[in-house]
Amino acid sequence: MTNKITLEALKLAGFKNPTAIAEILNYVPNPTVALEMLLEIHEPKVVDPDNIFRKHRYSSENKYVEITGYDELANTVQYKVLRQKTVQGYAITEEDYKNNIFVFERPSKYYHSKEIPTKGYTSKIESSRIEDFENSYNQEVDVYQMSNTIEVWELSENNMAF
Repeated sequence: MTNKITLEALKLAGFKNPTAIAEILNYVPNPTVALEMLLEIHEPKVVDPDNIFRKHRYSSENKYVEITGYDELANTVQYKVLRQKTVQGYAITEEDYKNNIFVFERPSKYYHSKEIPTKGYTSKIESSRIEDFENSYNQEVDVYQMSNTIEVWELSENNMAF
């Protein structure tokens, strides 16, 4: 990050030793934000309440994230992973599988197993690099849609045959 523009900006801002400051900035996870903060021109990234929910770009499962905050200096985003609770179900025969008939105690032999949605959801706090997060969780989910999804998760009972 130590370049002519950085050094000149630090000089113009009145810093007495811009080369040393520029070198120190290189040790911060996000030196651009650190420089902007020093120059008092940084505009913090704010969590938009209308766009706090996202879904993974490849996800087909009932898993969403809720953005809770950014630490731009550390170059991270904090978020809650919301996932519908599931139970492991086992279809004894192919016919059982086709008819959605599962048992929940693992038998010694079975045709197929799968995660079956059940009542409730889990919430786990995680963080990752801002760029990685934005590349992975790029499908915005409407707040009202997410509210309805959580309501369904909380109210739904497993309707699979036992």
